[in-house]
Parts: sequence; structure tokens; C-alpha cells
Amino acid sequence: MERLLAQLCGTSVLQPLPVWEGDTTGHCFTQLVLGALPHALLAVLSACYWGTPRSPDYNLPCSPGWRLRLTASFLLSIFPLLDLLPAALPPGAGPGPIGLEVLAGGVAAVAWISHGLALWVLSRSPHGHSRGPLALALAAFLPAPALVLTLLWHCQRGTLLPPLLPGPLSRLCLLILQLASLVAYGLGWAVPGLPRVPWEPLLPEGQEPEIAEDGESWLSRFSYAWLAPLLARGARGNLQQPQDVCRLPYRLHPTYLAGVFQAHWQEGAQLWRALYGAFGRCYLALGLLKLVGTMLGFSGPLLLSLLVGFLEEGQEPLSHGLLYALGLAAGAVLGAVLQNQYGYELRKVTLQARGAVLNILYRKASQLGPRRPPVGEALNLLGTDSERLLNFAGSFHEAWGLPLQLAITLYLLHQQVGVAFVGGLILALLLVPVNKVIATRIMASNQEMLQHKDTRVKLMTELLSGMRVIKFFGWEQVLEARVEAWRAQELGRLRVIKYLDAACVYLWAALPVVISIVIFITYVLLGHQLTATKVFTALALVRMLILPLNNFPWVINGLLEAKVSLDRIQRFLDLPNHNPKVYYSQDPPTEPSTVLELHEALFSWDPVGASQETFIRHLEVKKLLLVTSLCDLQTAHTHPVQTSKCFVSWIIHVR
Repeated sequence: MERLLAQLCGTSVLQPLPVWEGDTTGHCFTQLVLGALPHALLAVLSACYWGTPRSPDYNLPCSPGWRLRLTASFLLSIFPLLDLLPAALPPGAGPGPIGLEVLAGGVAAVAWISHGLALWVLSRSPHGHSRGPLALALAAFLPAPALVLTLLWHCQRGTLLPPLLPGPLSRLCLLILQLASLVAYGLGWAVPGLPRVPWEPLLPEGQEPEIAEDGESWLSRFSYAWLAPLLARGARGNLQQPQDVCRLPYRLHPTYLAGVFQAHWQEGAQLWRALYGAFGRCYLALGLLKLVGTMLGFSGPLLLSLLVGFLEEGQEPLSHGLLYALGLAAGAVLGAVLQNQYGYELRKVTLQARGAVLNILYRKASQLGPRRPPVGEALNLLGTDSERLLNFAGSFHEAWGLPLQLAITLYLLHQQVGVAFVGGLILALLLVPVNKVIATRIMASNQEMLQHKDTRVKLMTELLSGMRVIKFFGWEQVLEARVEAWRAQELGRLRVIKYLDAACVYLWAALPVVISIVIFITYVLLGHQLTATKVFTALALVRMLILPLNNFPWVINGLLEAKVSLDRIQRFLDLPNHNPKVYYSQDPPTEPSTVLELHEALFSWDPVGASQETFIRHLEVKKLLLVTSLCDLQTAHTHPVQTSKCFVSWIIHVR
């Protein structure tokens, strides 16, 4: 430590940090103890206020005192950086070494930037109506003694006396500007804040305000501090009504989602292109967050190797071991935080895409005419298929992230155990064709299950709509048998899917244990000796194989299911819209007594082309006329439920 201080301050090892130099304090002591330390304290204290919640009237202009403090903080963050330019110019520009000046100036710039951000947040919070926290204002004046002592040093050294040197003179001018800015900061703090403007609350008096993510600072979103009022409300048992929970963020409102999606959607377009145009850029940006989180995950095994080597050999200094331990903990915490943020933001993008898909599906369903699909298929599109389509959001980044993690893990294993890792790699590669066969069978079974499910839902819809006729004719047992038959076929396909999933999970979950055994046996047979460093590091790396090896089959399955659902939804969206002008004429009938006239009309409850169709070449309905049409009685034997729909009656009574 003494050598480091001596090298930084340009002093001797015996007295690396002199407190007094002549008639004033030592410049190194002034810069480090009276300058850098107070600036570091100011930076940390200011950062604590970054997550202050905004006030409901945060859009109102702040007071002149806050604006003056913000301006002074901005200038005080610029002046230390400008002071480094003359400090690097000879001759005799600075009282200390360039390294010391860069350290002190950099810490000061970071501190005032942090303080400026804190002031900007506080000015838009309830503190904007006052002077703000007193502790924060006092911390801003802690570096003042260092500035005054440095000014005294310039006066004692005769910086203003001839011959005038440009370097020291410019530094003296910047020092005076810093003191002036600090005085302006004090004047801004002395100015009282604006009076509190009354505002109309969103909720009645006595109730808590709504909690929302919008309007919160980035630190509050990063730490989920905005959820604290909701958690406190839940702990008190006050979550009784829907309005008690958080307000939906603006970017998840259906109106906003519909507007964003409609800007990229047109009739006949590809659904995936419209989704990419509306939400693709935000979704792809999350890949960077996942990449950083994945890379931080590898800091654990690497630092663990260094820490175990430090404990095993005992030749490194103690500070190295502390750094390894701190790095191991910090990497794990930061990696977990980034992975959590990635998952949260990914769910929000998924909800946005799901809202847009449901909006366009409902809009399309309302625009279809006689050629619309059965009700069961439409319900599956709105429920199962839309949900499986959005599974692509979680599977796409995993599709490239998991192989990347697997490749890096295998490379690190090679660095630890050499070619012995090849045995485990061969064992993993042998299961790839097996996984491909299982995934193909799962996709085929999934398609068959969806077809059986469409038929069952359609039949159940018909049963519910024709329940009176079923009860009247006593067809409960016959129709129950038909529903159970379709349900049995659907469950049969689902049973196959689950068995295949179980086999896939079993194979890949047992693989890391087998890989560890194979690697260690191969390593010993090659003539090497196992050490604690290699064993613990190899086990940590093999444990990291569990996630990619277990999840990759599910990722493949999710991508395949999303492709199947995308094709089904795209076929639904490609159906022609219903145009009433093709079927209905706006011209009145030729005969005044005619109230209804049909020409070459085709009626059916099933899609066009099915067996149950009724064709009317020409029909005129007069006033005061009762017209009844009865379908063929054979329908009762083939489609009992549709018998109730085959009666067509018109009773026209015009007074």
C-alpha cells in the first residue's frame, strides 16, 4: 500500500502521504482525503436517491432554485475534466503528478454527474416543492475545503505573479469557476421551492393511489421498488377488488397494442412479418441482455477454479483470495439480476404480441361470412394456438443461447481435463438423433391432437345449442358416446405426447451425471492425476450442462408447436372477408306486396361443400303469409343435433 501511494503521489515510501507541506496541507492529502473521499461519498449518497418515485404533478416546471442547482452540478462535472488538459501540459502546470490529478478529477466528475441525476429525479418527486434532503445538500459542500486549500496553494506559489504560465493560470481560473459554481449551488439551495399545487386525485379521499410501473425511475424498475406499496397492501389484506392491484402499463393497453400492430398489418400480409415490425426490435434487443447474463454465468466456474487453487497452493496473497470470493459472489448476484430482468421484459413483450394477435383474430372472426370455420376451430385459434404461437418468444433466444452456453462449457472443460471431455461429448451427441425422432413424433401427435380437439369442441357447441331437441328425443346416451369417442382419441394423442416428453426429460436429465463419470474415468485412464481444482471446476461446468441439455428438447418442441399454430392462424387470416353486398341487394322488390325475395340462395350450417345444404332457386314472401320449410327427415338419423336447425319459418304480419 505504501509503494502504491508513493507512486501515485510522487513521494517517498517512508512518508507516502504527507499531511503538511510547508505552510499548507500536502497536495496528495488534499486531493485524496479531502477531495476524492468526499466526492465518492457524494456519488454514493446521490445514487441512493435515483429511485425516488415521481410526484403526480411531476410534469410541472421546477423552481428556480432547483434549476440553479442542476446547472451548477452540470458545470461542476465539466470543470474537473477540463482541468485535466492543462495538468498534462508542461511546464509546471500542476501541483501533483498526472496520475493523481486524473484520479481526483475523474472521481469528482462522476460524483457531480451522479448528484445531478439525483437532483433531476428529486425535482420531479414530492421533494420538488421543498429544498430536498438536507443530508444531500450538506454532502455537496464536503469537497469545498479541498478547493479552498488548492486555491491557497496557488496563492502561496505566486501563480498570478510574473512570469505568467498558461498551465497554472488556466487551472487557477477553472478552480475559481468551481468555487463560484459551488456558491451558486448554495444560493440555489437557499431559494425556497414552489408552493404545492393542488391536484385532483384519481381515487376518493382516504384510498391509496394506484400503483403503476409507468413514471418510475430506471432504478425503481430495476429493483422492483415500485411494487413495494402493492406488497404492503397485500400484507394488510386489502387486495379485495380488481382496482386494488397495479394499473396496467401504457404499452400493454389493448388500444396501444392495436394501434402499433395495425400500423404494420394489412390484409393478406404475413402475420410473423407484422409481429416483427411491431415488436421485433424490442424483442431482439433483449437478446443482448440474455447474452450478458449468460456470459456472467461462466464467471462462477472460472473464479471457483482460481479460489480453489488459492486455497490448495497457498502461495498467493490473501487479497487475491478475497477478490476471488467477492468476484464469485458479485458475478452470481449480477447474473441472477440480469436473468430476472430478461425474463420480466420477455413476458411483457409476449403479452404485447398476444394482445395484438387476439385483437386481429377477433377482428377477422367478425368479418367472416358463410365460409367461416367451425366454432370449435375458432375457439382453439383464440386459445390454444395463440398461446402456443407466443411460446416462440421464449424459445427463440434459447435456441441460440443454449448451444452457445453448451459450446463454451465444453471448451472450458477441455481447458480443465483436456481430451477427456470428448467421451462426454460423444455421449451427448449420440442422443441428438434420438431427440430428433422424439421431437418429430411429438409434432405429429400434436397436430393430430389439435384436429381431434377441434372436432370435439365443435360437437360440444352443437350439443349445447340444441339441448332442448336432444332432451325431447332422448339422444343423451348416443351423443355422450360420440363425445367420449372424440375425447378418447384426443387423450390418446396427448398420452403419447406426454410419454415422449417424459422419455426425453429422463434421457437428458441423467446425462450430466453420466458425463461426469465418463470424463473423470477417461482423465484418470489417460495417466493424469485428479486435483481439487480440476474436480470442483469440472463438476461446476458439468452442472452448467444441465440447463442446455434439459431445456433444448423443450425449446425445439416449443418452436415446432409455434410453427404449427402459426400456419393454422395464417390460414384463418387468409380467409376472404364477408361482403354483404354480394348476398343482399339494397334495391326494393319489384312488387310492393313482397317483403322478402330470394334468388339462387344456398343455406348450410356446415362450410360450403358439405352434404347438408339447402338450395332455393327463387322465393317470394308476400305480406300476411306464413312460410315453413322442413328439411329431409333423413337428417335426424345422420345429424340429430342439426334437426333443430333445419326448421326455417317466417311469420310476416304487416299492419
